[in-house]
Amino acid sequence: MLKDKTALITGASRGIGRAVAEKFAREGANIAAVYFGSEQKAQSLKDEIEKAGGRINIYKCDVSDFNECESTVKQVISDFGGIDILVN
Repeated sequence: MLKDKTALITGASRGIGRAVAEKFAREGANIAAVYFGSEQKAQSLKDEIEKAGGRINIYKCDVSDFNECESTVKQVISDFGGIDILVN
């Protein structure tokens, strides 16, 4: 069961990442959606999940940059209290 678990998902604004984020949200997980490309697509995901009653924050991050990743992970932990699942 994913209820109240926090999932950090990279590439969450499109494709497989988006599908995983949508599925996990339907199962009750809190979503930390990481994107790098289209803020519009990330915002669309956020709107969709929130409309369905889910909890989601979006984070722009270049996952090839260690310092950006470290900063993003720290922010996710601050926002959600921890990370239970990593999908990348």
